[in-house]
Amino acid sequence: MHIRQRIGRALEARVASIPGIVNTSRIRKAEIPDQQLPSATILFGGEEVTKAANDADPHSFIVERRERWLVVLHVRTSDPFDEVFDELAVAIEAAVHADDTLGGLVTDLGLSGTDYSIDPQTGRSLGSGALTFTCAAHHKAGAPDV
Repeated sequence: MHIRQRIGRALEARVASIPGIVNTSRIRKAEIPDQQLPSATILFGGEEVTKAANDADPHSFIVERRERWLVVLHVRTSDPFDEVFDELAVAIEAAVHADDTLGGLVTDLGLSGTDYSIDPQTGRSLGSGALTFTCAAHHKAGAPDV
């Protein structure tokens, strides 16, 4: 399995373990019913790939992947949206940073940004927000499944 899939599954497992988040998924195919809110969607946000010499084997290269992952929160609440978003953000950051290597999959993991918006078309506090995490993973060239 590609390292990208393994990282996504590790993030999904951590977010799914948070009390109060009803549903966690890596893909959404339909609108989320109200009874499944708040929910989280884990999305791959892109990557930058560089290669470096492999000191252990001069005939091969090490590939470094700097990946961006978004944890998108979908929330409908009667409380102020920003308060609910921030409360869930605290829980997500704590769960993700409980192991900054995601079980040894990555060498560096950190929150790199947050953003949220409230739907101005409704009179209810309906919105979504995202926490963006950036991580680094290394593997031998030609072996992204290691």
